[in-house]
Amino acid sequence: MDLRDLKLFLHLAESCHFGRTARAMHVSPSTLSRQIQRLEEDVGHALFLRDNRTVTLTEAGERLRQFAQQTLLQYQQLRHVMDLNGPSLSGELRLFCSVTAAYSHLPPILDRFRAEHPQVEIKLTTGDAPMPLKWCSPAKRIWPSPAGRSRCPPVSILHHWV
Repeated sequence: MDLRDLKLFLHLAESCHFGRTARAMHVSPSTLSRQIQRLEEDVGHALFLRDNRTVTLTEAGERLRQFAQQTLLQYQQLRHVMDLNGPSLSGELRLFCSVTAAYSHLPPILDRFRAEHPQVEIKLTTGDAPMPLKWCSPAKRIWPSPAGRSRCPPVSILHHWV
């Protein structure tokens, strides 16, 4: 088990969809499936319940999810402590926006952000405005309201800094 396996597992645990996770993590669905099977063999338990339509975490999967989150967080913290002269920000930034905004507004903003903070991993999700409400706590939402555009759909920025 390595950090990449834990990242793949965590993404699958969040998305509950092999195809989406494979695309987002730049692996083939069969590679993802084999890596999850290898993880299940390593821990000696099924991590997901699978059928033709759904993927859900088992109790063992939930335990591994917590372990994986803590392990990756500790690894990021270790890297930050060991590289005090490096960039001041590290961790993960999750963004949600419309497809239009992803193509029209975000590229120059994200390019500048990446140049200034290369240790931050950016995860961008696009879709309809109500979509992030189901997977983001109210404390982590930012809902800008542009002046003079009261009917503008909200944009949600999901974030987690280490």
